Amino acid sequence: MAKTNYRCEAKSIDGFLAQLIRYVASGHYFYVTGRIPDRKDVAAVDRKLIALYGIAKPRWARARRRLAGTAGIHYLRHNRFFLLIATHGKHALFTDHATTIRDIRRQALHIGGYAVRYTYSEREKRWKVFVRLDRETYGNLRAHMLVLTIRTSHRSPEAVEQEFRQLHWQPYEPVRRQLAAILKAVNRRRRYAGYRPVSPSAIPTMRRISSVFVDRCSMSPEATRISATVGTTDEIGNGGWGP
Repeated sequence: MAKTNYRCEAKSIDGFLAQLIRYVASGHYFYVTGRIPDRKDVAAVDRKLIALYGIAKPRWARARRRLAGTAGIHYLRHNRFFLLIATHGKHALFTDHATTIRDIRRQALHIGGYAVRYTYSEREKRWKVFVRLDRETYGNLRAHMLVLTIRTSHRSPEAVEQEFRQLHWQPYEPVRRQLAAILKAVNRRRRYAGYRPVSPSAIPTMRRISSVFVDRCSMSPEATRISATVGTTDEIGNGGWGP
């Protein structure tokens, strides 16, 4: 039997988000997340989960399963954080995690300071994936910029503009709106302090583009039999489930 390859390890949070958006946009709404314990080998866990849920299937096999009403499922990991995400349909994932599985249309997925949700845009009159800073991250960033902007070292607007441009957050549309709200609060504080305002051009508008995956998660023929000997993902993640 030929070796089956499946891409699952994201190089970065940016790559993880980019691939997650593709999965959600293609109808993968139901998810379970977890963290692989430090004592576990991540490559071994990758192989176990891929085998356990029959993820690394050729395209023709996936099409056949869809026709039979079986849910499509993908596995994605960055460092020790991992995600299992599925479409509508029948699948062991739903029974194994009946009390912990989430719907990204109702409950945002949190990773790396971002909150990702699939929701209806009243402005665009369509469903779309929204990526924004989560509440804690937004609050911390806002507080930091408000303190920074009235320091003597940041009296000039150029110094604050540089701080905005160096932010590592990807400027998805909702993130840009959040940064614009922070900038508005910053300029209000600067006005009270007698400082010149910061230009709106300080907010980044172009997303960084990079490759998504580190390498392929390889599945040998022997690995496909692992599912017969492993338990559920609760054992692998040591019960650490949830968004």
